[in-house]
Amino acid sequence: MSNGNQTLALLPNGPLPGATTYTLTVAGLADLSGHVMSAPVTTTFTTGPGVDFSPPAALQVDSRPPVWTGVPTNALMRVHFSKQVTVTAGNLLVYPTGGNFLPGSVGVSADGLTATWTPTSPLQVETQYGVYLTGDHGPGGAGAERRVRERDDCVFYDGHDGPAECADGGWR
Repeated sequence: MSNGNQTLALLPNGPLPGATTYTLTVAGLADLSGHVMSAPVTTTFTTGPGVDFSPPAALQVDSRPPVWTGVPTNALMRVHFSKQVTVTAGNLLVYPTGGNFLPGSVGVSADGLTATWTPTSPLQVETQYGVYLTGDHGPGGAGAERRVRERDDCVFYDGHDGPAECADGGWR
């Protein structure tokens, strides 16, 4: 139980067989005052063809184009993923180019597909920043290290550390 005893999570002991239909019925639950549910609630779901062991991928850093100039000093950094993630401030790190990681907080969207980093203090003006995403960030720890760097004029994804053509036509 979580969310003030309003959310019940049922976790199977192992992976459910693929392509199988399940029916879940919840009945007889009572609130803290002892009021019992008036009627059972039933839902049905079918599992996919098999277990998905692929790690989530960072698809995009924010919805902005690769050119980030004039970014406000209170800008949020958003990373959009291919599947649900569990990211913390220890996984999503932001740093000025050539500097140390900055303190900030991380939140994950309700659908689990977007992580947002919020700086603890304003960012420095006229400074390039990078975003580093590391660790096992899939639900239940599934995942592999991913690196995402964003600068005010270039974007590099998933371990691509080589030169890339940037918006100004230069190479970095």
